[in-house]
Amino acid sequence: MPKVQQDGMEHEGARRGRTRRVASSLAEINVVPLVDVMLVLLIIFMVTAPMIQRGMDVNLPVARQAQQISAQRLFVSVPLSFRTDRVVQIDDEPVRIEVLQERMRQAMRTSPTGRSSCAATAG
Repeated sequence: MPKVQQDGMEHEGARRGRTRRVASSLAEINVVPLVDVMLVLLIIFMVTAPMIQRGMDVNLPVARQAQQISAQRLFVSVPLSFRTDRVVQIDDEPVRIEVLQERMRQAMRTSPTGRSSCAATAG
């Protein structure tokens, strides 16, 4: 509620209709909007808390055990010059990227156990 203050110029013949001045006090905090916001937040948290505790049902995939690697590994190295010449290395042999798939297939067929796995390394 605004406070009413007396004007200091009453005795010097100031206008008679304007002897009082209304000043609002900035020292008081209006707590009604604060209480409204707090009540809305309380309701939101009361509604969402049971949903957070329950969670959602998710169908996860079932893990299967892979076969153990028994053959010698085939290492493919990608050198820093790959962007310019498009050449990678299978073990120590340089191979163009266009024929990499066929060379890997040949290397896996000629392995002593008949099966091989591939491991890529950056060099």
